[in-house]
Amino acid sequence: MVKGEKYIYNTSDSINSVIVGSSLASRIVMDSLPKFYNLSFAGQGIFDGLEILKKTGKYPKNVFIETNSILSKPDEGFISTLFSPISFNAKKYCTTLRSDKQPLAYIFPMIQTILNKKTDHREYEAKPISGDTKANAMFNKVLEMQVHNYSESPDTAFLNHQFVMLKDLITGMQSKGVHIVFFEMPLNPSLVELTLAKAIRNQFYEHFPENGYNYITIPDCSNYITTDGLHLNDQEAHWYTSYFKEAAKKY
Repeated sequence: MVKGEKYIYNTSDSINSVIVGSSLASRIVMDSLPKFYNLSFAGQGIFDGLEILKKTGKYPKNVFIETNSILSKPDEGFISTLFSPISFNAKKYCTTLRSDKQPLAYIFPMIQTILNKKTDHREYEAKPISGDTKANAMFNKVLEMQVHNYSESPDTAFLNHQFVMLKDLITGMQSKGVHIVFFEMPLNPSLVELTLAKAIRNQFYEHFPENGYNYITIPDCSNYITTDGLHLNDQEAHWYTSYFKEAAKKY
């Protein structure tokens, strides 16, 4: 809510590029990307960030769209809450009502910091620690589940439906002069070439050909172990941010 509202009610001209995506893209380190805003949300997908752009009519010069989460449905409850007429107008004119001004906006990060200090952060290291059998077994079990999921073909009708929705949103943005760039977040190397990943990748190239759209291709994933097969750990997030920043310079 805080992240969405800050974009919705922003009145400066300091943003010229927006990233939309899921919890995967939310790991991008924004401190090193000036004039960028990240509308990627944990537990959600690209359509939520794109709907915020559409409903505000505040389009940046560039929109960078994560391709990994195309199968995530729009969160209608999230969007309707952000744009509820009474709440929207009240927060527009009264900044103290916005989510980042509420006590929970300060209390939650404090609690999270305390919990983080008490939590074993070995899962965020570049590789599972070989000496910790329990941690390795948990990581391997989760990765095995991801391999199973990524070995399945997506439902063709649903996938086509998602691309029709995306095409409509992109056409609307392009009519406003927005430049579109697709990017694929790195995965654990055991997932990159599995059925689901390849099907999504191929469908993007089919619906949005490379001769008409720009792509930041997935980097070499051989060193990306991740925390669960999908999400980057802290070190990997910095690696990918450097890669993304360099590739995005041309835009």
